Amino acid sequence: MTSVSTGSSTIAGSSLVALNPETATFGAPVALSVVPNRLALSNSGQTLYLGNSSNQTIDRYNMTTGAVTTLSIPGSTTCTYCGAAPQEVAISPGSENTIAISMSSYYPYVLGIYDYSTVSNTLTRRTNYSSYYYNATCLRYLDPASLFATLDYSSSVTYFGIDSNGLTSTSGTASTLSRFGCFKLAGNKGYSYNGGVATLSASGSVTQTGTFTMPSSYSGNPTAMEPDTSLRTIFFAGNTSSQTYGSTDGIVSYDTGNYLRTGAISLNIPTIEGTTSFNVQDVVRWGQDGLALVTSTGHIYLLRGPFVVPQLLSTSTSATLTSSSLSTITHGSGNTLLTLTGSNFLPGVAVMWNGSYRTTTIVDSTHVTVAIPASDLATAGSASVVATNPGATASGALTIAIN
Repeated sequence: MTSVSTGSSTIAGSSLVALNPETATFGAPVALSVVPNRLALSNSGQTLYLGNSSNQTIDRYNMTTGAVTTLSIPGSTTCTYCGAAPQEVAISPGSENTIAISMSSYYPYVLGIYDYSTVSNTLTRRTNYSSYYYNATCLRYLDPASLFATLDYSSSVTYFGIDSNGLTSTSGTASTLSRFGCFKLAGNKGYSYNGGVATLSASGSVTQTGTFTMPSSYSGNPTAMEPDTSLRTIFFAGNTSSQTYGSTDGIVSYDTGNYLRTGAISLNIPTIEGTTSFNVQDVVRWGQDGLALVTSTGHIYLLRGPFVVPQLLSTSTSATLTSSSLSTITHGSGNTLLTLTGSNFLPGVAVMWNGSYRTTTIVDSTHVTVAIPASDLATAGSASVVATNPGATASGALTIAIN
């Protein structure tokens, strides 16, 4: 899912649009009232929230029905110089209706917990919130009671506890780390865009566990990255032709175990962009073996293959499937996340639903989750589910009934 600002001759601006990376094709744009910025998807895949960059609203998009609801953000007009807009959005794990929002404006910058009512179609801010001199530029939930943030791209990670009244401490507890800044979570590990790695706990402790061996003259400015702990790899957008800092032209990979660089692949980005005055805004994993990059100019780069999953070039043993968290699903249920139990799930394992790949995430060597879209459950019938390790034959099949 991509947010579109100014648009192009083929895709309207101020819209949300689905991208199929397998075919590099876009779906029909969903019109929005204002220019969107940040996206946040619930764990279930049912609900997407979009921050709006020019006013004090947020859009709630139903991934199953396609309905858009524009919600006013209450309390945001308390700022001294209003012009506030949502800067970051994060959804509480396991929830569709509880979100953290940081507001971008002049002092005070507001960070709060908000609840959506399905009855009144409104947001309510919990009583205890934070007013900061610094903007919360990165929000990450560790669990429903633990929220971490970075402030103004600093090297500090700030912890906020959460209860029914909102933030348990409006000042938070800050931990200063090396090579840190905005980060992504993989389990309880935080991987920073600047190369730092830290372990986070629900008690609020933050412990530095390492740094990646970035080039010696690597800039401290935030870049973009994506960790995949099942592959034991982190992918950074960076310069691939030199061990010194240079213009981002592709992807460099690092081992999350020993922090050493393992590979690089050029995507010829400056030539395609026609300039070196651009930023890579994000890197995400897709499919069994894919990466996607989006630049500040609005270009999307798609990459797949053994650079992402080197195990594709190996011969391995087959996975085994023994059970599914659901053996029967009601047709029309909408997006559904299944947990499959088995053995010998290797990095790069792919779950196929009636012969088509579905997004697979390794939990551990005996469990994977697989995202089943609403379109697979639209009518009654059955599905055959298999798991295939790279370089191996498929597992035996499980049958899922769709009633």
